[in-house]
Amino acid sequence: MYRSLSAALVFCAFLSAALLASAHDLEAQTAPVSPHTVTGADYQNRWDLFGGFSYSYFSTTIGHGKKTNLYGGGAQGTVWFSPIVGASATVRQVSGHITVDPNSFGITTPRISETLFLFGPDVRIFRTERLTVGTHIMVGGTYGIFDTDLKGTPANSVGLYNNQLAFASAIGASFDYNLSPRISVRAITDFQPTFFGSSIQKEFGGQAGVVYKLGSLRKNN
Repeated sequence: MYRSLSAALVFCAFLSAALLASAHDLEAQTAPVSPHTVTGADYQNRWDLFGGFSYSYFSTTIGHGKKTNLYGGGAQGTVWFSPIVGASATVRQVSGHITVDPNSFGITTPRISETLFLFGPDVRIFRTERLTVGTHIMVGGTYGIFDTDLKGTPANSVGLYNNQLAFASAIGASFDYNLSPRISVRAITDFQPTFFGSSIQKEFGGQAGVVYKLGSLRKNN
């Protein structure tokens, strides 16, 4: 797992450098924002701050697959190096109940939760005043808590993982509807695999919320 994390971090750093190196070429190929008064995004902000609702479809691979929907919230910050290329860091916390196998402890649907912290490059692949489509690759970790309702019963005795820190990643896209140069509403979709118990959980995640844009890429004269 640690070798996979190191390789992913190296790949992420390499990809960020490659994206930065090609930013000027991408900029030249992208249609400029219209010179009239901007009512949507002008893509000259330095920072994006996002907050909103988070969802995850959690599927285990211990015993037979157990699946559940997890809900919570998340926040993300992005620093933009150009109107196209940036780097993001995100924290997402979700929780819910999962059905376990029949057991002698009388436990049926205990609560589980996980907190993800991820970072990586972010690229705006399509942009107009009103609509932005971006893509990202993030790596990091997740801390899972599986014994909240177990009252001292070992989590693995009912087919759950023990509480642990694990590798996590997210590969996906974001969609912004720009209300003004400073405010957008955003939807995010991700394939979000985690690696609890030295196995893979094929999670799918989603987020919806509001983006506030601040700072400027323009240099003051």
